[in-house]
Amino acid sequence: MKKYINILIIYFILSHCIGCNKDKISDLKKDFPTMELITAIDSIDLENKGLLLPFNVRSFDSCFVFSNIRTKNNVTILNRYNSEVKDLLYSGEGPNEILQYIPIQNNQNEFLFADRVRGKVFKLNLSDYTHSLLFEFPDTINRFFSLATIDTTTMIGTGLFDKGRFLFVNKKDDTYKYMCTYPENHEISSLSDYQKSALFAGTLIAVSPSADRFVAAYKGLIDFYQLERKGKLSLIKQKYYHFPLFGIPEKGPVIAHKKSEITGFLSLGYDSNMIYLLYSNSSFQEKGAETFSSNILLTFNWNGNPIKKYVLDKYLLSIYIEKDTIWGVSSNHNKLYKYKK
Repeated sequence: MKKYINILIIYFILSHCIGCNKDKISDLKKDFPTMELITAIDSIDLENKGLLLPFNVRSFDSCFVFSNIRTKNNVTILNRYNSEVKDLLYSGEGPNEILQYIPIQNNQNEFLFADRVRGKVFKLNLSDYTHSLLFEFPDTINRFFSLATIDTTTMIGTGLFDKGRFLFVNKKDDTYKYMCTYPENHEISSLSDYQKSALFAGTLIAVSPSADRFVAAYKGLIDFYQLERKGKLSLIKQKYYHFPLFGIPEKGPVIAHKKSEITGFLSLGYDSNMIYLLYSNSSFQEKGAETFSSNILLTFNWNGNPIKKYVLDKYLLSIYIEKDTIWGVSSNHNKLYKYKK
């Protein structure tokens, strides 16, 4: 009888735990039961204008600013009026060169970027193509992966951080604060915080134009936060569709992603009302490098509620939202497509 009771207790505990895990995983099909097809209304032939491997874009009144991959020049500017092309921010160890370039998300109508190895943040002047130093991280801050400005004096970022998932930076008084824990399931919970930071290296982040909301998206995981004064984050909602699959190699990188994992979120765009996420529902095992482009666009409001699923007529590497326009870099880097919301 005692043995029978123990079996029932164990069964109850296991059932309870499994139920919790099921409740934590959101259903993508239920969140987006319908879809809307949208077709590109225009395109720019980037290859014809001399751009080689643009990866993402930001649009300004006078120009497009492209961030490139696998090229010597990290940035290419395309003038919107006369189609002049200017290559900038070359990779290298020289005083005006960049060791590891990353663009910085901001709502101040400026183009900001960082050299993550040197820990420096710069502003690119779009009138004369010069750049100036805005801020330098102290050596005590480990390398960051992504940065977003909250206002002119504060920013938030991700990186190889073992003290928290996000780093809040106040440039005005030179204070730093780590916040929030990394998302976990059974497999991730066994990792060290440093391994977790490496696992979530590709997290996409954005601060709302009103500076009171913050979103972080990675693979199939999205966290929506209320951004309060002095850098406090309060979780509004989580949407966890699927977790990353990984292994720990004996040699080489800290974390190795499995080829069978769903690629998930590729690019993030937003406006004052909505968040737009380019989403790939395939794996590297299924499609090879093609899995890193997609024609599926999922939208949420800043409170974390799913709104609409769009299916585009073109496969894209990345997106950028400008007023009522969705810009998208094509899967083979050679075109910039224009969509109307």
